[in-house]
Amino acid sequence: MSITNTEGLEGSLQINVAALAVFSDTGAPVVRASVDASLFTSRVYRDIITRTYTFFDAYKRPPKEHIADELEDLMSKGDEHGEMLKEVVQSLYELYHDKERGFTDAYVLADLERFVRQQSLKVGVVEAHSAIQVGDLDGAESAMHRAMKARSASFTPGITLLEGIKLLSNPDTERDTLTLGVKELDRLRLGPAKKELHLFIGPPKAGKSWWLIWCAKRALMQNWKGVYITLELSERLVARRMIQAIFALKTRDDAEINVPHLVLDDETGKLISIEMAVREKIASIDGHRKIGAYAKRIEAQHLNNKIRIKEFPTGSLTVHGIEAYLDLLDSMHGFIPDFICLDYADLMTVSADDNYRLSLGELYKNLRGLAVERGLALITASQSNRFGAGARLVQATDVAEDFSKIGTADCVITYTATPHERRRGLARLYVAAGRVEADKFTTIITQSYGSGQFVRDSYGMFPEYWTFLPKGDEDSGGTGE
Repeated sequence: MSITNTEGLEGSLQINVAALAVFSDTGAPVVRASVDASLFTSRVYRDIITRTYTFFDAYKRPPKEHIADELEDLMSKGDEHGEMLKEVVQSLYELYHDKERGFTDAYVLADLERFVRQQSLKVGVVEAHSAIQVGDLDGAESAMHRAMKARSASFTPGITLLEGIKLLSNPDTERDTLTLGVKELDRLRLGPAKKELHLFIGPPKAGKSWWLIWCAKRALMQNWKGVYITLELSERLVARRMIQAIFALKTRDDAEINVPHLVLDDETGKLISIEMAVREKIASIDGHRKIGAYAKRIEAQHLNNKIRIKEFPTGSLTVHGIEAYLDLLDSMHGFIPDFICLDYADLMTVSADDNYRLSLGELYKNLRGLAVERGLALITASQSNRFGAGARLVQATDVAEDFSKIGTADCVITYTATPHERRRGLARLYVAAGRVEADKFTTIITQSYGSGQFVRDSYGMFPEYWTFLPKGDEDSGGTGE
């Protein structure tokens, strides 16, 4: 970040920062990235810094003794300003190279960082006040949040290769990834991960919300805490579905649940057949007499304080609004989530002007930035376009509206099920894009929406898959790849 348009550098800080910019190999890049020349209150210092920045931009190093050459046209005029430039340049040289005084780059950088933080807070107050004036409370809270957390990335040096090796050898520093109960995905660590954006794409009314609920269930099983933000379903319905998914319950006592079963060869592990079965002995979520029993199970498994379900009106939520909500959870309830299930991003507030697609792409970038900044896994879904709705295999190119969301997300998984597959509780997940691990492959899953189970079993896709389904079906044929 570069601080501009606020109170300037004065006194010893102005002198020290100028010396750092002109002569320090380590300090000059930080000053160039963090401080605009306009912040120097003296015209003499502004001229020195402006020429210093011009030199640095051209040669990627501080000018040092060449600063006199850069200022020669101004110093040779013989006027009072030129004479002052000569005096200040000489004093900066003596200050930086005075061995007895011991000019310390680290001390000046620390002092400069404090100044940048102070100015960030002032800017935050101004921005928050402006937002309040127009009734944008979310924007005001977000501005103050950014200001309070302000740190310039320029003040941190990054890591060396040796430090990287040490991090790699420590299991605690690996990607903190959610297991999904899908062997083929879990083996490659393709579940949602902290500091990443996970995107699920499916046709309309084809299980996107159930996927997010499934991810939330798996996260709770992994002892993560999280937030389920719904822009489509009610809080009550999400809570009902989540309880149904956690305890594998059917919706009614009289409902019969047809569950597909993958039959594998005991010796080779190869798929032999896909059979259907009727599960009769399965508990139901229906009936007030059972509420107490489920409440006790929730308490016994310590689930109650691990998740918050929050409903926002469709089209009303911004990234600032999410930040404000997370700040409220933290400050008032001490609740800091490991994940957010956002159902779903395309239903947030997006500009409806001619740049709708650009605004949508920017929204996804901001959501990923939120995940990185807060250190959480952000899991959301998007609808496939009209071509994907009828496709044999939904691919990345079938995403609705802005395609750049594919490039922004760290992992993109698509969902496909032909009518024939849906009737038999079968579907396919296709890893359309993976920033870290492998992609462009498909896995078959068995499902039981009737008992809230998005995934019951899985098997890697293979060309003969369609021959395992009953013959004579209009959807059969092809590999699905």
